[in-house]
Amino acid sequence: MLKTAYEKGLAEGEFQRVRKDGSRFVASVVVTRRNDAAGNPIGYLLMSTDITEKKQSEEKLRYASSTPAV
Repeated sequence: MLKTAYEKGLAEGEFQRVRKDGSRFVASVVVTRRNDAAGNPIGYLLMSTDITEKKQSEEKLRYASSTPAV
């Protein structure tokens, strides 16, 4: 992701992350390249959002739509 963020300025993806307590969750991750005033890369901003509930809802909907009606 860093290579993509370096080259394009932005990279996005979904990953399994681990909380401090060791539990896992699905996260949407966005990495943005940060530049100085001259446009030279100086670092990255990483934003991670827990999307576990969204993924579970999508899976339930997918299951419900594939199950034949009784």
